[in-house]
Amino acid sequence: MIALKKFTSKDFKQLIQWVDSPKLLIQFAGPNFNFPLNEEQLEQHLKLPNRRHFVIYDSNRNEAIGHAEIQKIATHTGLICRVLLGNPGDRGKGFGKMLINELCHYGFEKCHFNSMELNVYEWNSNAIKCYESVGFKVTSYQEHLVNFNNEKWKILRMRLDKKNFNSYLNSF
Repeated sequence: MIALKKFTSKDFKQLIQWVDSPKLLIQFAGPNFNFPLNEEQLEQHLKLPNRRHFVIYDSNRNEAIGHAEIQKIATHTGLICRVLLGNPGDRGKGFGKMLINELCHYGFEKCHFNSMELNVYEWNSNAIKCYESVGFKVTSYQEHLVNFNNEKWKILRMRLDKKNFNSYLNSF
């Protein structure tokens, strides 16, 4: 079982340890940080308005396993961003789907959003499948590109409305 806990400066070292390459940093955070990630960058990031920062906590193992954020981008719209399962061994085991469920539940119930959105790189097929499994649909294909080592990463925008999420939950 996973839980969302408030991300604080006590969690900086763990996140920095997880983000161990320039490619992973861009995949996780886009161009918002510089590699290597450090406490000063994270401290400044925590000060940005309209964001909720989370440590993803696995209560079965009694340890932090990831990081995620929700940003308010419009009156009734939240953006799921900076999602990371820290240990590569935890990927592909259903934690991502549980995490996205928790983030959507938080956004819809606690923040009172009517829709949740997220961005994902076009090449990240595992993440796209995870988001689609919760009900997210691609709404736009952004020509905005992120450049990494002469590669151009295209971005997909995905969206989930509260009514569709509730239908998804009721299907169990």
